[in-house]
Amino acid sequence: MEFYQFLYDFLEFIIFQQDFSEYFRRKSRNELSDSGMDLLQRLLTYDPARRITASCALNHPYLHT
Repeated sequence: MEFYQFLYDFLEFIIFQQDFSEYFRRKSRNELSDSGMDLLQRLLTYDPARRITASCALNHPYLHT
């Protein structure tokens, strides 16, 4: 049963990948702040050239609040 839930969640993520911030907000029940959502979006950016670096991520305001 866990596999099917994972598969469902994964397919739902693929469908909403254009706006995954909305997907994660729904899944996290708004427990993630705007700053946290910003960091998550930057970490999950597909294009490596546009993705946040590890050193920049460690200096992100979300980790210092």
